Amino acid sequence: MGQIISTPDLKKMILEAAELNKKELILHGFHFEEIDLRNEKIPLSLDLDDSIIDGYFILISADFGGDYISLDRAIIKGSLSLSWMKTTGVRRKDLGIGLYLRGTTVKGKIDLSYTRLNTLVVYGGNYSEKIDLAGTPINRLFAQGSKYDIAEIKRLKKEAQEKRRAGEFSA
Repeated sequence: MGQIISTPDLKKMILEAAELNKKELILHGFHFEEIDLRNEKIPLSLDLDDSIIDGYFILISADFGGDYISLDRAIIKGSLSLSWMKTTGVRRKDLGIGLYLRGTTVKGKIDLSYTRLNTLVVYGGNYSEKIDLAGTPINRLFAQGSKYDIAEIKRLKKEAQEKRRAGEFSA
């Protein structure tokens, strides 16, 4: 795999791709130290399929302008958190982004609370903890797991939609 990419290196790659008016940054099969982009402006989609992340993957309160984040078959040795991520630059910001976790391994907690997700794809993965979706509206859900897991995700989705309609919060 070669060199391990640090967060500052990734930030530099994101800026360079944005300057070239790219819509996405594709880094398949790379090895990352950790990814900590909290409170950062990310103007494009991130496609990190088949990558290894030695630490955590954090985009807490990031201003995300891409359409999707793909972590298919990635291995994340820490936690994954996108909580309170803003989707101001997304073409259809009313719907949110796509998050793809097909065959992904996450050793820590997965926190997607209070984030707008248009599409959430979670199947064939290995997760050590449940996925936290509190306050997260989801337009399309593709999941495979135990009947309990799917029922819980659907219940949380319905609960979040009802709260949003009642005006209790807006993600």
